[in-house]
Amino acid sequence: MKLTKSSYKDTLNISLIVSTFFVLSVIAAGNYQIVLAQTHPEGSYGAGGYGSDIYSGSMEEEGGEEEVTETLSFCVYTGSDCAGGGSVIDFGTLGIDNTSTGLSRFDVATNATNGVTVSIFGTTLDNGSSTIDPFGLTPAASTPGIEQFGLRVSSISGGSMSAASTFNDMSPNQYMFDAGTYIDVGSSSGSTNSSTFEIEYAANISAITSPGIYVSDINYIATATF
Repeated sequence: MKLTKSSYKDTLNISLIVSTFFVLSVIAAGNYQIVLAQTHPEGSYGAGGYGSDIYSGSMEEEGGEEEVTETLSFCVYTGSDCAGGGSVIDFGTLGIDNTSTGLSRFDVATNATNGVTVSIFGTTLDNGSSTIDPFGLTPAASTPGIEQFGLRVSSISGGSMSAASTFNDMSPNQYMFDAGTYIDVGSSSGSTNSSTFEIEYAANISAITSPGIYVSDINYIATATF
């Protein structure tokens, strides 16, 4: 087979509980869902499942016996490393005078000749009747006392990946996010050893933020082009 593109998706389910005293807890609960899609020149087909984070395919030269194995590994977690896992982001107590933050990480590696891109897609915080405004697609400073929800790339280590230009140009107190929009987080121009991205989330509420359980689903998608 000739595999031209492979893609994974991990989902972080982020729940915020807001009491009348503006106590905020953030939980990214549940199992990660990983969806793998493959495209074949003669048609499309797919495979995937839960708990799988590495896909290996093979490509055989016509008229030859050499085999090239294509690989893409991708893992999203909230602990210290992928092996440790973790699915909880705890924002702690949030008041109108301070910003609440939390961290997640992802590791990605591939031997794809044309590199890999990691993007996000999701919803802003929503309790069913009220939403917390996202920062938007233009990076903005975190400001306690007004409703904001977003994220930033706080660090990158290993491999040859780099942050997307929007994230790369941010100042330390800036974040971005917009609901229903695919946003590139980082990429490589070719094959890369494992790169680890640390993602920092920020949330602010106002004095009139409605109490309730706020939920944001954020999909992390890694796409490698071979």
